[in-house]
Amino acid sequence: SRSIPAPLQQLADQINPAEAHAHDRMLRKYFQAYRVFEPSDPRLGWQRLSAKERREAIDRYIESGEVVPVEVEGLKRHYYLLASDVESFSVHQKEDGVRTSGEDDDVPIHFLPPLDNLLWSRKRLEDLFDFEYRWEIYTPAIKRKYGYYAMPILAGDRLIGRMDPRLDKKQRHLSVQLLQIDPEIDFTERLSQHLHRELEAFAHAHGASTVSVERFFREN
Repeated sequence: SRSIPAPLQQLADQINPAEAHAHDRMLRKYFQAYRVFEPSDPRLGWQRLSAKERREAIDRYIESGEVVPVEVEGLKRHYYLLASDVESFSVHQKEDGVRTSGEDDDVPIHFLPPLDNLLWSRKRLEDLFDFEYRWEIYTPAIKRKYGYYAMPILAGDRLIGRMDPRLDKKQRHLSVQLLQIDPEIDFTERLSQHLHRELEAFAHAHGASTVSVERFFREN
């Protein structure tokens, strides 16, 4: 009682012990974490469900109006999202897409850690972002392509490449072992400058006063 805040203890007392209720809470938590999901994911709801049970679970939420299907152009597979996210999703449908060519100098850039929830499903990454990502921490060093802690680079609404950082705390220096940009990205001088400014901000946020890029790689 001294470690757990009283509000959390009160919530725990209100939890319905029924198994069905627990499964429902886990599914809802999964939907909120993934935001865009599909039933072929064997981890749906972080439960051991058969393919039939996964489809039936999503169908139940569709019937209740809490989940809606989304058709992605060029894909046979159907994705789904929470009905509460439809408005936000529709905003992106009306736009031509967030520019990553450098024309918009304010396009937000983020370096995603390997366990970010956007990266949880490889299939979804490839379907929705046309981006392949493998966390190479368990890959033998000689077989690594991008580095054991390579972080995907999210620019606007596109994943444009990867960067593999190393932090020297004593020297207060961030060394980017590899900065890689995908070949289809229009990597203009303005976008390059903006990316390097964000690398400097990333370095300073982690206690480094200097940053260097050891290797730049643009795939063909």
